[in-house]
Amino acid sequence: MRRTTGGTLLGLVAAAFAATGLASALNGLTRHDAQPLVTLTDAAYPPLPDTHVERLAGPLARVWVADLSRPEAALARVGLWGPLLLTALLVGLLALHVGRTDRRGSWRLVVPGPYLTAAAVTSVVLAVAQPLLQRSGAEVALASIGSPPGYVPHTSVPWGWPALAAALLVGTQLTRRRVARPAGSPHV
Repeated sequence: MRRTTGGTLLGLVAAAFAATGLASALNGLTRHDAQPLVTLTDAAYPPLPDTHVERLAGPLARVWVADLSRPEAALARVGLWGPLLLTALLVGLLALHVGRTDRRGSWRLVVPGPYLTAAAVTSVVLAVAQPLLQRSGAEVALASIGSPPGYVPHTSVPWGWPALAAALLVGTQLTRRRVARPAGSPHV
């Protein structure tokens, strides 16, 4: 199989995401701290000492948690390294797709294929997994300080991933219709 420039570049991007994700996970095994993002509610009383809480915009705050075991510190960072590894998988699937599609097509990324479908599914998984991983990582860190009331793990909904999945799936459907109807045939 001949490598394409696009496939090679996407493969390098996937490798970079994977290396960053693995480095983040391994870094957690060398540390004993975490900084989960939380939403402070009215129940956050009595407040934690100022050295433990950094107020951000609105009800958001970052809680500095120390004295975690190394596995706890790695799990507290799962909201960072988990999505990085899933993104590496997504980009890797796109690289495989580009490498296996027709070289003459200018719409290589939206030509139907199993890797493209898997990439679209992976982007939906990312949309669901990212907030869940953020929440579980913050819960691990907060549990180590007794799960103080009023400190709710902050999660964000990454709308870009489902939008990417929709774009990939719509693009493949448009391309399928274009391929099914030969050029020059009348539109119905």
